[in-house]
Amino acid sequence: MKRNWVYFVATNIFLGFVAVTGSEPAAAPAPVPTRQDTNNGPRINFEQTVFDFGKISPTEVVKHEFIFSNAGNAVLHVTDVKPGCGCTTAGEWDREVQPGKTGKIPVQFNPGSFSGIVGKSITVFSDDPTKPQTYLTIKGTIWRPIDVIPPNAFIYITEGFTNAETRVVRIINNMEEPITVSDLACTNKAFDVSLKETKPGHEFEISITVKPPLPSQYVQCPVTAKTSSSNMPTVSINAFAMVQPVIQTIPQPFYLPGGALPANNVYTVTVRNNSGTSMALSDPSINVDGATVKVLETQPGRMFNIQVSFPAGFQIQPGQKVEITAKSTLANHPVVKIPVLQLPSPASFQRPPPPPQPPAKQAVTPPPAAPSTPKSN
Repeated sequence: MKRNWVYFVATNIFLGFVAVTGSEPAAAPAPVPTRQDTNNGPRINFEQTVFDFGKISPTEVVKHEFIFSNAGNAVLHVTDVKPGCGCTTAGEWDREVQPGKTGKIPVQFNPGSFSGIVGKSITVFSDDPTKPQTYLTIKGTIWRPIDVIPPNAFIYITEGFTNAETRVVRIINNMEEPITVSDLACTNKAFDVSLKETKPGHEFEISITVKPPLPSQYVQCPVTAKTSSSNMPTVSINAFAMVQPVIQTIPQPFYLPGGALPANNVYTVTVRNNSGTSMALSDPSINVDGATVKVLETQPGRMFNIQVSFPAGFQIQPGQKVEITAKSTLANHPVVKIPVLQLPSPASFQRPPPPPQPPAKQAVTPPPAAPSTPKSN
């Protein structure tokens, strides 16, 4: 009995050993990823990308320096600084900044005719591979004692129409004390002007009306009014009135580039319906063999794009008349005609030949010396 028990124990130990040694080896531990240097190369960091200058008057000039640092391990090059508009300019900035050092970008903003809340952007270009462009912003409020909104009144009259067109300009008093507005004036008889007080002492409306026909395709006139405020004794509005065609093509005229046209060319001209009636365009065509044309409606009843493609190598010949046509649903304009012109070929701008040069002077060879005669004794 004892022999059997020993045999049982020995067998189980052997089987356990076999089970352990026959199992799959344990997976090797995953390699620990090495930490990559995220600051390899130049790195541009700004202390602030937005500067709020608060509330200023239109005559104040905003000056600010944006401070940046190079958090990388290579020299940082700031290659360009581009403000978003002409009212914002950049001064001489630090173009090279060593690692760990700082630089500055001076910016100046001139409010000019701006009013209310404004925001202007500046784009900074650098050789930071992770951030080649950085966008900065200056913002604030331009406070005027009296706001004129909008400062200009643009009135468009469609040819052939007799309805009057009116634009309303608001005069807003931003001061606590009330004001009066009076003596409204306009010297051009093409404009009718009227004044109405909408909020006693603080808000007014000036209506500027044009009644067709206009004396010319384009008229303008300053509209002025007096106020009781010494801060702004006079307000002035520029009024413009223009006659526009019922159907307008953009660009006008429509030009192809000069020279033989390349393969797979596509050119687009926009057609705008300025009438008060919805319009449809159909059956586009062009009088060039092998050319194709199609109409795309971009704004229902109002805006269309006409796309035209010409055969490779096509070039308008002298005296050739090329025209795109399309049918219109407007009763007074059943057909839209778009002349197609072409810019001069670059070869036609050859420089004139240089003027003839005088012949080079030839070297004159002196005649040989006469032989000497021996002297007699």
